[in-house]
Amino acid sequence: MDARCNAAIYREILAGHDARSRIVIWPDAAHGLLRANAYNWQLSAELRFVLEGRYAYASGALDAIMDWIEDRSQDEKVSWR
Repeated sequence: MDARCNAAIYREILAGHDARSRIVIWPDAAHGLLRANAYNWQLSAELRFVLEGRYAYASGALDAIMDWIEDRSQDEKVSWR
């Protein structure tokens, strides 16, 4: 299925559940958020991306995920008190 079609389905499912939820499509990323121009062809058995670490991922993807985790963990800390 097309990424935009999948995103629309997820947006519909999540609508009204959590205002903080975001569906983001990284245009330069392959399915696993790796840089598409370098890894879209790669067989799953190859692990070249491990050597590149965070540089193997699409620009900004990991930072956005970390920001989301930090925001959610702050929410959890507040709700536990």
